[in-house]
Amino acid sequence: MHQRIISAENQTQRVNQIIQKMEDIQQLDFTSLTERPAEDRWSIIEVVGRMNAAYHLYRERLDQHIPGLPDLNEPSDTFKAGRKNAWFINMITPKGGKRSYKMKTTKKFHPIFQVEELDEQKVQEVFTQFFSDKQHLKGAIQASRTKKVGQSKFNSAIGPVVRFYLPEAFEFVIGHDERHLVQVGEVLAQVKT
Repeated sequence: MHQRIISAENQTQRVNQIIQKMEDIQQLDFTSLTERPAEDRWSIIEVVGRMNAAYHLYRERLDQHIPGLPDLNEPSDTFKAGRKNAWFINMITPKGGKRSYKMKTTKKFHPIFQVEELDEQKVQEVFTQFFSDKQHLKGAIQASRTKKVGQSKFNSAIGPVVRFYLPEAFEFVIGHDERHLVQVGEVLAQVKT
């Protein structure tokens, strides 16, 4: 199992890249965003909705956890992930532009809408939520730099089987987003053919 050194600067850069890619995706036409490549596959907007649903679970945890951590005397930029959590992070993060493992999504991570009910305004609301979440994530990353992040863990969105320190949670969420951006690219390639 590999060590994983986590950097707040690297995380912020990756979130900015995710935002830039999603700004490009947002410009696609309504049909490209809402068309499913197959009946049992998600559309692009459903993938974005899935990203929103997953972050919603972390957003609450971050808002509860960050204020209670003790302050550092000087800001810190790096953190060494624990072996088990590094494994989970590596598993979710795409490698070479490909998703390593296929994973089933549980219902609590599904989008909160039905694709058949979407119109252009609702599609844009999904993107607005996505961008709000990424700004929140960047703010949380920056706020954590002045906290003793190794002082306590909290449950991941899948429950107490995985408990994260803040930088590990950020890394997991970012890897999750990167994974779904790969999925968006796959869906786009299929609906454009």
